Order: sequence, then structure tokens, then C-alpha cells
Amino acid sequence: MANWYLCLESNTLNIVDQFYGTYDDIGSRNQDLEFVKLDSDLNPNIINLSRDDTTHEIVVSLNTGKQEQERNDNITCSENQIRRKRDSELLRTDWIVSVTDSPMTQEKIEEWKVYRQALRDLPSTQSITLDGNNIPNEIVWPTPPT
Repeated sequence: MANWYLCLESNTLNIVDQFYGTYDDIGSRNQDLEFVKLDSDLNPNIINLSRDDTTHEIVVSLNTGKQEQERNDNITCSENQIRRKRDSELLRTDWIVSVTDSPMTQEKIEEWKVYRQALRDLPSTQSITLDGNNIPNEIVWPTPPT
């Protein structure tokens, strides 16, 4: 089974490489390095490495500060993606409410204005949450008038 492996300098525990593979893949790496296999559910970007003073084993621990920062970064990224999609849809439908000689009825134009306002309210009207794998929840987009 494949896992994340970190390749470390022995003296400093600096990560010099990481790869996703199996134990057999270690043989093709620089043998002057130490290798640490991470649990499959552990992200290599949010860990701390230390050496146990007694056993001299490498200890891997979760860095909760980095974990929280990664979650916040993912939420910000999701919000930015929502804004880009929203802005694109607003741009695409701009002509509907901005032309003075539209063939649509005033009632239909008002429906489009309500739809566009719902778009402008995104993402503040939606709660973005992340699951255990830092995957954001689905956003419920307003339905355009027909």
C-alpha cells in the first residue's frame, strides 16, 4: 500500500524530499537520508518532526497551528472560486438588466434583478465548511429565471 514518505537529513530532520510510494521505493532514494512513513490520513504539510531523546526514533506530531492555517487557506480559496464564478455569471447576464430596449417584460427583468442580487450576496449568504479531508461543502447557487 502506498503512503507518504519523508526523506530527512539525519542531523537536522530537515525534509529534503517527499514521495508517495511504498517501502520498496526507499531503495531508489539517497541512502544517506532517513525515511519516515506517514499515516495515510496525515498531511505532510501540517506536521512537526522531532527525535525522541531516549530511543532516537523520529517522532511525527500534528502541528495544529499549521492545520488551522491550511483549513483557513482552503476556505479562502473556496470563497475566491465562488466569487470568480459569481462574477462571471453577473457579467454574462449584465445585458439583461442594463439595456433599455429589452424585449423582456418588466416583471421578467425584475426576476433577473432578484437573481443577480442573490449572486452578489454570495459567498456571504453561504457557510463554507470543510470535511475531514479539507474538501469544501457544495454551494447552493441561485436559480436563474427561465
